[in-house]
Amino acid sequence: MFIIDSKVNVVYEEVEGIVKKFYISSDYLEESFEEAEYYPLPEDAPAGIPRFVLKSKGGYSELYFAKNIMQLETKYDGAYRSDWALCAENISQKIDGIYKVLDMIAEGKYLFSGIKVRVIYDEEQKNGTQRLKDSILKINSQRELFDIDCKLTYVDNGWYINIALANVRSYEEEDLDQDVMRPGMLKEGGTNAIMVTIDVNDRYSYNADISTTSSGQSMKKMIQKVGEIMKNMPTIIEKGEIRI
Repeated sequence: MFIIDSKVNVVYEEVEGIVKKFYISSDYLEESFEEAEYYPLPEDAPAGIPRFVLKSKGGYSELYFAKNIMQLETKYDGAYRSDWALCAENISQKIDGIYKVLDMIAEGKYLFSGIKVRVIYDEEQKNGTQRLKDSILKINSQRELFDIDCKLTYVDNGWYINIALANVRSYEEEDLDQDVMRPGMLKEGGTNAIMVTIDVNDRYSYNADISTTSSGQSMKKMIQKVGEIMKNMPTIIEKGEIRI
C-alpha cells in the first residue's frame, strides 16, 4: 500500500480585500512555504480562481488562496508513501499556519472543509478487479468483470465519509503512479491493483444548517479519521468489512 497524494480544502464566504488581508498575515506561512506568487486578476474574475499560489519549501506541496476557497495539495514519496502518520504530521504542521492566515482573510467564517487522500493498495499483487468483486460487490456474473468503480458514502458526526474503490491498471514497463493510472491499458505483466480514495468532509453539517461553521479543530479530527480508515484498509479490501 502506498499513499499518492492528499488535498485539503476550506471553503468560506467570498471575501473582499483579499490581497491586503493576505499580506498582513502571510508571515505565518514562512516556516513551511516559499514566498507567495500573486496573480492580479480583474475584480469580476471568478471567486474560485487562486489569487495567491505558494510552494512548500520541500517542493511537495502547493497552496492556493482564492476569494472563497483555500486548497493545499501534497504529493508523497519516500517514507511518507507508506506511513500516514508522517503525512498527517506534515499536513497538520502546515495547516496551523494556514488557518492563522484564513482567520484574517475569512474572519473565521468557514462554510465547510474536507480532506481527500488517494492510496494504491497492491498487496500480494492480486487482480484488483477480482478482489473487489469478491470482497465488496459479492455478486455472480455470467461475464468476467473488467473494471470496477464504486463509492460508499456514510454520514457520521455531521461529516460525509466517502470511500471510493476502483481497480487501476498500468503499462507493463511503468509503475503505478498518479500520472499513469488509466483504465483499460494493462499489458501482459502489468499491474491491476486497487485505488482507494478517502474523502472526509463536514459539508453534511453545512447542508443541514447553513449557520454551522467549520474550524481548524474539525479539520484535525478529519485527518485523524482518515488515519483510522487507513489502518483498517486491509479489512476493507480483503473482507469487505467497513469499520469507520
